[in-house]
Amino acid sequence: MAEGKAGGAAGLFAKQVQKKFSRAQEKVLQKLGKTVETKDERFEQSASNFYQQQAEGYKLYKDLKNFLSAVKVMHESSKRVSETLQEVYSSDWDGHEELKDIVGNNDLLWEDYEEKLADQALRTMENYVAQFSDVKERIAKRGRKLVDYDSARHHLEAVQNAKKKDEAKTSKAEEEFGKAQAVFEDLNQELLEELPVLYNSRISCYVTVFQNISNLRDVFYREMSKLNHNLYDVMGKLEKQHSNKVFVFEPLQPPALESEAVSAAEVLTSDPADGENSCESKESLNTEEVEESQSETSSSEEEEPLPACNGPTQAPPPPAVKEPRPEKEPLSRGRRHRLGGLHHPRPLQAPGLPQAVGPAALQPRERKPLKTPEALEKESTGSPGPEEPCASSTVSIVQA
Repeated sequence: MAEGKAGGAAGLFAKQVQKKFSRAQEKVLQKLGKTVETKDERFEQSASNFYQQQAEGYKLYKDLKNFLSAVKVMHESSKRVSETLQEVYSSDWDGHEELKDIVGNNDLLWEDYEEKLADQALRTMENYVAQFSDVKERIAKRGRKLVDYDSARHHLEAVQNAKKKDEAKTSKAEEEFGKAQAVFEDLNQELLEELPVLYNSRISCYVTVFQNISNLRDVFYREMSKLNHNLYDVMGKLEKQHSNKVFVFEPLQPPALESEAVSAAEVLTSDPADGENSCESKESLNTEEVEESQSETSSSEEEEPLPACNGPTQAPPPPAVKEPRPEKEPLSRGRRHRLGGLHHPRPLQAPGLPQAVGPAALQPRERKPLKTPEALEKESTGSPGPEEPCASSTVSIVQA
C-alpha cells in the first residue's frame, strides 16, 4: 500500500517535471520564431482591463484604510479634548451636568461612525478586491494551458509531417492534442465570459461604497452639529454666570532689537547720491586751493622791482603766438575716478616766464614788503642821473 503511494507520487512528480520541460522548450521555440504562438485578441483586451481594474481597486482599498485610520485618530483626539474639558469644568458652574451628557454622546457618535464606516465601506472594498487573486490565478493557468496546447499541436504537426509514418505515435499525439485543446478552450471560454462581467462590476462597487460614505458623513455631521450647538449654549450660560470675569488679550511689545535693526537698515539703504555730492564738494575745495596758490604766485612776481640797467637795453621780443589747442571734452565724474583721483586744472603762466614743472610750482614764493609812496618818491628824486637816459633810450627804441 505504501509502495503504491510512493510510486504514484513519483510518477506524478515525473509528469510535472516533463510538463515544465516541454513548456520551457515551447517558449524558447516561440521566442526564436521556430513555432507560432496562438493569439486571442479578445482575451488579451479583457486581461488588460482586468489588470487595470485590479490596480485601481487596490489603490482605493488602501486609501479607504488610511481614511478609517484617520477617523480613529480623530476619535481619540476628540475624546481626550472632551474629557479634559469635563475635568477642568467646576461642579459649581452652570451646565455641569449638561456638559457630562454632551461628552458621553460625543464619544458614542464617534464610535458609531467608525463602526459603520468600516462595515459599509471598507468591508465592501475588501470583498471586491478579494476576487482578484482567484481570477489572476486562473489567467495564469490559462497561459500555461495555452503553452501545452501549442506544444501538443506542434508535436502533432511534426508527427504527421514525418517521412516515416507511425500510426501509434500519430494516434497518441492526436489524443494528447485533443486533451490539451479541450482544457484550454474550456478555461479560455470561462474567462472570456467572466472578465467583462467583473470589469463592469467596478461601477456598482464604487457607487455602493461612496453612497455609504456620503450617507454616514451626513448623519455624523448632523448629529455632531447638534452636540456643538448644545456645547455652545452651555458655554453661554457659563459666561452669563461669570459676566464680570473677562479674558483680556494683551498685545506683545516688540523687542528693542527690532528698532535698532530697522535704523541700521535705513543707514545701509541711504541714497548713493549723498556720496557723489561729497565727492563734488571735495573736488571744488581742491580747485579753489589751487587757484589761490596761483594768484599768490603771480602777485609776488609782479611786485619784484626791475633791475637797473647801465646802458641801453633792447625791448624784449614779442611773445610767440601759440596756436589754439583743440578743446578737450570735460571729463565726466565716473571717468575722472577711473583715471585715478580728482582732475586739477593746469596753473596759468605769464607770457615770457618759464613754466614751472612739478609740485614746486604750486608752492608760494617769499613775499617782499611793499614800498610806500614816500619811499618811491625818495628813490625817484635821489636816483643818479644815468637812470634817466636809460629810461629814455628804452622808450626810443621801443618807439622805433
